Amino acid sequence: FARGGDARSAAPIRRPFDERLFSFASGFNADVAKRRADVPRKIAVTLPVPYRGGSLRGFKTIAKMLHTGSRLAGEPVEVVAAFPASSYDERRTFDDLLECGVQLRPFQWQTIDRDTLARAIGFVTDERLDLSGYEQSLVPDYFINQLLDCDFWMVVSDRLPLPLAPLRRTGFVIYDYIQRMRPDVLPESFDDRSFLFNVQHADFVLCTAPFTADAAVSYAGVARSRVHVVDMEIEVDLDEQAAGGQVRGTGAPYILWPSNTS
Repeated sequence: FARGGDARSAAPIRRPFDERLFSFASGFNADVAKRRADVPRKIAVTLPVPYRGGSLRGFKTIAKMLHTGSRLAGEPVEVVAAFPASSYDERRTFDDLLECGVQLRPFQWQTIDRDTLARAIGFVTDERLDLSGYEQSLVPDYFINQLLDCDFWMVVSDRLPLPLAPLRRTGFVIYDYIQRMRPDVLPESFDDRSFLFNVQHADFVLCTAPFTADAAVSYAGVARSRVHVVDMEIEVDLDEQAAGGQVRGTGAPYILWPSNTS
């Protein structure tokens, strides 16, 4: 408390979001310039909407794969799991991430206009970016920073109602384009233009099946060179009983068909 002051004078003053964005962006840009080469890079694995079931599991597994796999490869990175705030019982839902060493970052989406975005970009890069299409864009607000302490944003799903602000390089993980195959299950007001815009402007798009990869090119309009097919996520912390066993009761050949049981 200020000496001789009133307790109310010590109440925290919450600065407007754009001021916090500019302040952190400018400060972090200076920190990056002097960061040592041996300091691990940091990746934010981001869940844009509060999914449950298979999408939530995929989000968590990808975070653990990056954390564990980078260490096995001798190139450790810090991994941050970012998800919509107030949507989960964090300790119960993400205890496996904490045990693995992944940081948790609950956030809220903030909407900024193009002028605010242009000013923020000026703090983080000297590159001239084409901001057409970014009349409004989304920034993940962690209340302390905007995930700008991370070097890369890996977004699990393209379900964003506006373009993602290009403040960091991004990659998207896409499991399907259900709106292309089953438009009848979606409301008439469904509009996926922002979904397509985001993947078109990403550094890469990862798909778990050739069919989805083809749709990313032919339907979403992503350049073929930036679309990659990867295996489904592999759980990294299976116990001994579940890992590497054979089907009991038969020695016959068999196939394993992964599916979304949720």
